[in-house]
Amino acid sequence: MTDRKTKDAAQVYRAICSVLDEKKRTYEKNKKELSVCFQKNCDDIEASFEMRVDTERQLVTLTATLPFCMSEEKRAEGVLATCKASCGMTIGHFNYDATDGSLSFRIAESFVDCTIDQGVYDEMIICASAMIAEYGSKFLALDKGTADLSVFDES
Repeated sequence: MTDRKTKDAAQVYRAICSVLDEKKRTYEKNKKELSVCFQKNCDDIEASFEMRVDTERQLVTLTATLPFCMSEEKRAEGVLATCKASCGMTIGHFNYDATDGSLSFRIAESFVDCTIDQGVYDEMIICASAMIAEYGSKFLALDKGTADLSVFDES
């Protein structure tokens, strides 16, 4: 890994922390891993957010994990629902692990040979929050049997 990549990654990490500090958000830092973790309420869905700086790939990823897993009997529908939810998205996508039913929303930004405005990190959080707010209750209703896959056709 080059010194330049390490320096750029450290600068990005500081910028992310600065954005979270400005928003007075409580978060946990992991300086060794260049990551931060925090909780955020997204329209009654309390999601776990992690922002991580990948030094080697010069990439910032934000993963917002939903606080529930799809039950075993709903996992096949979860696969289809994830595809339907992510299909029309131009920024970010849902990740789904069919082995345990866990769901998350992921978005990434590259900082290769560029400086990213701090507002981009805030927009990543806003985008992920909006997607969790829009789709989280639909995934939960699907899991509970109070909705079917057609609710994902409406978005």
